[in-house]
Amino acid sequence: MDRQTEQRLLREIGVLDAAGEALLTNAQAQSPITRYTDNARFEQEQAAIFRRYPTMAAHSSELAQPGAFICRQIAGLPILLTRDQSGQAHAFINVCRHRGAELVSDASGCRHRFTCPYHAWTWGNDGNLLAVPHESQGFPDLDRNTMGLVRVPSCERYGWLWLIPEPTTEDQPRPSLDLDAYLLGLGADLDWLGAQNLRVAASTSLTCAANWKVIV
Repeated sequence: MDRQTEQRLLREIGVLDAAGEALLTNAQAQSPITRYTDNARFEQEQAAIFRRYPTMAAHSSELAQPGAFICRQIAGLPILLTRDQSGQAHAFINVCRHRGAELVSDASGCRHRFTCPYHAWTWGNDGNLLAVPHESQGFPDLDRNTMGLVRVPSCERYGWLWLIPEPTTEDQPRPSLDLDAYLLGLGADLDWLGAQNLRVAASTSLTCAANWKVIV
């Protein structure tokens, strides 16, 4: 936000405060309760909003060192965030490519490879398939290059790891993560905040029996 816009908004707030008014429109509207209670609508919102647009998944400091990882549930999907040996951050679906078991059960830690507890297929923290037990006998035609962990579009900017929680497969092209286009100029404000120099001191998780629009 540029300085002129900030000053204009501050002046508007000052005028409203002096008049004892809130920044509200005079028009009235009603919203059907089904917008907050209909399960089918919520599933549509999950698919069209939360899984198609960028979201902050973690602060960069939570993956401070190569080998660090975090597991999160984002838009109903199990997400594995990692930082590889070169310092590059990655985001994957936290699911084994062999039989679909949960790959990593710990919430966070430091590992350079992940072994599935079901059949011991092993991936590096860059998503590449490293080892398959009895590969020569059981999977003689396996192409490891096609069996990496399923990625989700991600990037690291302004001190945060951003992702679109939509899996990338051969049949489904990767959604575009053009963060600057999505932020519509707010990137400069985020950069000004200097979040990349901060660290997470504590975190709190709340479970609310309410539709997301009510909370917003």
